[in-house]
Amino acid sequence: KYAIYRAIQDAKASLRFLSANADDYSIDTNWIFMAGPSAGGVTPLFTKYLTQDAANLFIPGVEARYGSLDRADNNLTNKYTIKGICSMWGAINDPNLITPQNVVPTLFIHGMKDPVVPYDTDPVFHCSNFTVVSGSSILYDRMTNVLKAPAVVIYDPNGGHGVYDNNSNCDNMCTFFNSIMARK
Repeated sequence: KYAIYRAIQDAKASLRFLSANADDYSIDTNWIFMAGPSAGGVTPLFTKYLTQDAANLFIPGVEARYGSLDRADNNLTNKYTIKGICSMWGAINDPNLITPQNVVPTLFIHGMKDPVVPYDTDPVFHCSNFTVVSGSSILYDRMTNVLKAPAVVIYDPNGGHGVYDNNSNCDNMCTFFNSIMARK
């Protein structure tokens, strides 16, 4: 859990840095997309949806130990807007963190037989000593059926942890993000 928290702090610090230097890097801070596989698929979901209050409930004492989610690693306060996420075999601890007020279009790519990050709800590594998380099927269902938000899931019924090749995943991600920019 601490590693997840620190990853979110790092991601938010990097987004603040990029926003502070947006002109140098030609970044439109109103159009930020996040993507990644495995831990990199977990990080964008938590970065977008985990509030400090929810983090403090999820990991008691974490703010006192590591500082806040939004102030670690640098003192920048620059704003940015995450417009979309591609989570490749990622998950979060509570699907209810995604609300009508904060939901963004999301592409999920996942193997249904993933032995590390569950496609549905189970502990990480399917080990009872690890944190229970909700994977792509649960999050997709919440976004599309409950929140009526745009989401796509690409799943491999026989796939494990890390499905499809990089070119295919990149093509799907680019197509999805382009559709968001085109407001389709």
